Amino acid sequence: MKKVIIISVVLFSIFLFLSFWSVTDSIEENSIDESKSTKSTKQLPNKKTSTLITDKTKTIGSQTSNQSSEDLPRNQFFHQDPLVDMIMGINHFSLCIIQNNDKTSQLSSLNAKQKQFLQPYQDRCETEIKQVKNYQVDNMVTRMSDSMSKYGKDHIYLQMMNSRSQLSDMLADQALETIRNMNGNELIMATSLLKPYFKQHILPMIHDTLGGNNEQVSLMAMNQAMTLIACQSSADCSATSGLMLARCVDHETACGLNYFEYIESHYMPGFRNEVILAANLLQSHFGFEL
Repeated sequence: MKKVIIISVVLFSIFLFLSFWSVTDSIEENSIDESKSTKSTKQLPNKKTSTLITDKTKTIGSQTSNQSSEDLPRNQFFHQDPLVDMIMGINHFSLCIIQNNDKTSQLSSLNAKQKQFLQPYQDRCETEIKQVKNYQVDNMVTRMSDSMSKYGKDHIYLQMMNSRSQLSDMLADQALETIRNMNGNELIMATSLLKPYFKQHILPMIHDTLGGNNEQVSLMAMNQAMTLIACQSSADCSATSGLMLARCVDHETACGLNYFEYIESHYMPGFRNEVILAANLLQSHFGFEL
């Protein structure tokens, strides 16, 4: 039985990491077919953009959690829950993790603009190496075990891991309440940590609202909408955040942009409108006050 649990944890760790990057994975400019998007366009909400721009002199490893680092367990810098802390750390240290695990020469293939923008933050990875090592993907299994020891088998994220079928009403209600109590950087992780809930309960609503033409577009709109809500809820979505540094690695056009500027310039008007529609639905469903 113990062996089965360990195997499940390992598989879920891989799934969680890959699904997290699917959330932050960007769509190539003009790649969304306008015929599959709603025709009207709206301006993305931007009133809080200025408050999300962080001081560029801040170290990569600086505290971004709402919790004081003094209140957190040893070797955790973002959250009390070892698993949530791990996922938030992967996001925060994304550039450093890419740099440390760059077996495909991803960083060496960057163009001049990307290298110029990213170099100061790559250099800082070396000064934060001890913290970065805590958030390598190899440590995911340990963090899962720590969460299991701390919260038991009824922990919401572990139940999501073990979900093989339709979620029970009780578990779905628990997921809903968990999301309602999230804010900031936690919300960026929500669609990964609670993926079965979003797939079964939220994506169908988004898909129906957007016209039901293309489920992949609905999925991307849902993921980007949750990120948008997180950014409006105080998550670090500045040009120097882990979220945007990772996008800069993937796309030159993302370098130097905060998340609001990125989706305004990177996505076609039809898809931007779908993100807004999805964000409005999510805000209403979860009762977020932004």
